[in-house]
Amino acid sequence: MAYRTQSDPLMGGSGRVRRLLDDARAFTKEKSTKSGAGAGGRPTLAQPSRPFTPREDVRGFYPTVSSLSRMKTPTGGLGITLTPLSAFEALQGTPPGSPCPKNMPCTPLAPCPPPHNPLGSPDEGGADNADPYWLQLQGLLPLLDASSSDDVLRDALDKVLRITQNIKVVEHAGGTLVVEKVDKRLRPAIGRLEKLQNQAESSVIKIKAAEIILMAAPGGLFYASQCHQLYKLSKEAANDVCFRGTGAARSLLAVISHPADVDMGARTLAAAALTHITEDKDICRSVAREDEGIAVLGQVLHRTIDNMVKSPANPEKNVNFLIQVTSCLRNLSEPAKHAKPFAEFGVVQSVMGILKHLGQYKDLVLNAARILAKLSLHHECRACIHASGDIEDVGDLKHILTALNTYHTLPAIVDRLCFTLGNLTHTAENNRVVVMQKLDALPVVVRLLETQMEADQQLADASTSPDTPTEAQENGLERRSSKQLSPMQAVEGALIRILRLIGNLSINREAGAALCAAPKVADALVSLVTHSSVADREELVMNAVACITNLSYYEIEDNSVIARHQEVMGALGLLVLHDHPDVVHESVKAFGNFSRTHGTRTWMIEKRIDEAMVILLDHSEVTVVTAVAGVLMNFSADPDHMQLFTQFGAMDKLLELFQDFNAQASHESLGTVDCILKIFCNLLDLEFFKDESRAAALHGRVQQLAANLSEALPAMPSLRGLADLTQSALQAIADQWPQLQSVDELEELLQPPGQA
Repeated sequence: MAYRTQSDPLMGGSGRVRRLLDDARAFTKEKSTKSGAGAGGRPTLAQPSRPFTPREDVRGFYPTVSSLSRMKTPTGGLGITLTPLSAFEALQGTPPGSPCPKNMPCTPLAPCPPPHNPLGSPDEGGADNADPYWLQLQGLLPLLDASSSDDVLRDALDKVLRITQNIKVVEHAGGTLVVEKVDKRLRPAIGRLEKLQNQAESSVIKIKAAEIILMAAPGGLFYASQCHQLYKLSKEAANDVCFRGTGAARSLLAVISHPADVDMGARTLAAAALTHITEDKDICRSVAREDEGIAVLGQVLHRTIDNMVKSPANPEKNVNFLIQVTSCLRNLSEPAKHAKPFAEFGVVQSVMGILKHLGQYKDLVLNAARILAKLSLHHECRACIHASGDIEDVGDLKHILTALNTYHTLPAIVDRLCFTLGNLTHTAENNRVVVMQKLDALPVVVRLLETQMEADQQLADASTSPDTPTEAQENGLERRSSKQLSPMQAVEGALIRILRLIGNLSINREAGAALCAAPKVADALVSLVTHSSVADREELVMNAVACITNLSYYEIEDNSVIARHQEVMGALGLLVLHDHPDVVHESVKAFGNFSRTHGTRTWMIEKRIDEAMVILLDHSEVTVVTAVAGVLMNFSADPDHMQLFTQFGAMDKLLELFQDFNAQASHESLGTVDCILKIFCNLLDLEFFKDESRAAALHGRVQQLAANLSEALPAMPSLRGLADLTQSALQAIADQWPQLQSVDELEELLQPPGQA
């Protein structure tokens, strides 16, 4: 039988071609010395760029839509009961002997410990023994004056803070907190601290004073004024270092998680301040790990959404509050180590509740998208969104599609939600089936692609100057800069995620058949590969080619991509010698699909694409060489195109690759040898090796391969199928060339272990 290649789905100018081929061999040799995919921070198909996340140039209360950053949306619901934390629980943890709140750790959240024997600490006992604390506090009040040095003020404030903590935990014999008495006696200290805030110039002094007031004050105006004070200080990124050495973040968390009787304006200001300071990596880590900030904010988010669903009247204040809470969660979702608590404490489902219940609020949806986009990089968070094993259960994937359909004109949301769906459908076949079949996502996907393509064309037509350069990639994954994306870059990012989603969905046969039959999908792909500059839009073109590879895999009558194969191949012919291995690999794989027909192979020879394929046998990437061997396999099955193997040194290169295989080679190398053996089998069927010189050259290389295979078989069971194929090839050579005497010996060497 004739072997032909069909590239597995991934995801995962003819005249110009002739001119390129003149210098192609030297170009390929030079390229072989370059590093592989991902080098220099360039995105690859395996490690794509993530949606753009800028740092704010100016911190403010309401971020602009253009500044809102990348997202990943897992699908989950609010099907989890979260126990609200009071302000004291958020600060001090679960009281000894009381049950842990559901979904919260049983380890108490320890307050800042009092010093050993602080200022002559009194004996432990009842409320009356608290008086020494008041005496110590009264002795410190005169020091709380702006005329004191910063060192004296900091030391005094630290002592006042410890005293306040001790007073707050002193109990009556009956076990109730001495709240009322504490409030009255602390009022002079609060007044002195507020005066100090107004007079002091040091941000650290102001922050420490606010921390004490928030701990000591019962709420009301004190909460509002102090949260506003901390918010103003947090707007300056230079003050982040001042926040690090204080417990202000924990105090802000306490205000945010306070029951709803606290002024919502104060809670919103506290959330905004916490959002600003958690842009600092050290504070972010401290809030997430030491203060259990992810769990606390997740419960606040769930509780607020639940209240809004039950009482939908006048939602503005709650929406503003949630914008700040989700902005803070976005910061906390950045480090990979934080993904686990997002999943464990049900925060992923709470964030999904925004798409489910509050999808009419654009800014909230965008913030949710940013969080989910980050979290969908991690398996434990994706597991919270996946559709269940029951194919009739669509989980919360429908809420993502609903949001995409609603906001299809907003690149920022499309970018992040498609990125999330792309992650969810990357390896999960069940999600592909649910999205394309149960939720009938084809019209939504086509609409997204068409809308963003139109926006891209309009921006290109209106552009009078080159687009702003793309920022450098951090770790090959994320673009970071204080600058905002230009509108064209935002649309380009959305298109990249849409194409990646299409590529992943098309791995499913039914989904792939539906997508390749959609003319608008083919129109967009052809336009992108024929009119986009790969130098300026490398990742976009790379993903477009990957989509073409996947969709051209399906040999159906109404395949719109295959119907336009000459336009596509004309563009791909210019990409096979590109310096990005993924661009080359996907282009060659697409040629592998197109070259399954006689007419296409003839066209490739006319345009000298066959010569380019032979040149690429010298490529440094094994995956590229294997894909090239797949293309040549299709030529080897066609008697009209057998002459290719007598030109351009094709046979010599194949034999060299054949001989160089060894037992230590990777499985990618194994795939290359497998393809080459199939090429030889096809050529044998066409009696290519009846020429004695060709047979003699092949015989020597086969002997070397046989020795290598015999060494590799015990350690690599996957080689046995290849060994069987080798035996068939050798026997065929023997039949065509009687002088070959070593077939029996080679078959014995290749006999799999355990078979006589």
